[in-house]
Amino acid sequence: MEFSFFIGGYFGNHVECIIRGGKLHCYIMDMSWMKRFVTPTIIPIKNNPDWKALTAFLKAAKWQKEYFNRYVMDGTQWELKFKDKDIKLRCNGSNAYPDNFEAFLRLLNAVTSKYGVAKIG
Repeated sequence: MEFSFFIGGYFGNHVECIIRGGKLHCYIMDMSWMKRFVTPTIIPIKNNPDWKALTAFLKAAKWQKEYFNRYVMDGTQWELKFKDKDIKLRCNGSNAYPDNFEAFLRLLNAVTSKYGVAKIG
């Protein structure tokens, strides 16, 4: 399984969550280039019911490849890559999101918040 998610923008934190060695590594940064200086929060996902709910959601998602709002100059950019034996999902956006993006963020926050990660999104 592969999973990586990034969200950040002109204002606020940049967050990157990526699977490495069967665990979710979450980086919270002031600027995206600071990743090499940040120690990630490492979250076990094996047998984690919140992670299972998140992956079930992504397997059912019918997201487009790109979401773009050309009327906003500075704002929030995001990128998601998810690959499982059943699905490959790659999408990104700039100041635009799929309709159920908030549901995705709630599920991701359910996985990460129990480990002290600040609210994502």
